[in-house]
Amino acid sequence: MLYEEDSLWERAKSLLVSWGWVIGFVSLSFFSYAHASKKKQENYRELKERVGELLKIKEEATALREELCLEIQSQSDPKWIELTLMKGLGLVPKGKKKVLFDKEAQ
Repeated sequence: MLYEEDSLWERAKSLLVSWGWVIGFVSLSFFSYAHASKKKQENYRELKERVGELLKIKEEATALREELCLEIQSQSDPKWIELTLMKGLGLVPKGKKKVLFDKEAQ
């Protein structure tokens, strides 16, 4: 009986030694895959955030572009020229009064 137990132990030991490299390779492959999968998920999340930021910037740029196009198209309009002179330079058309408020008096 003792001989059979030793033989069984020896067979299990030799099986473990002969298949040890396979077990090591499979476990190494699994851990490498798990690490790569985690890294891929992190990169995906970062890229998704970046896409959101870029879409927001694109929307702002599109709105600015439309505003500038409208401004360029309206430059030949006399009303627009008058409004620009009033806002930018503080000029007043003939026949109208300019009212100034003193900030210190308030």
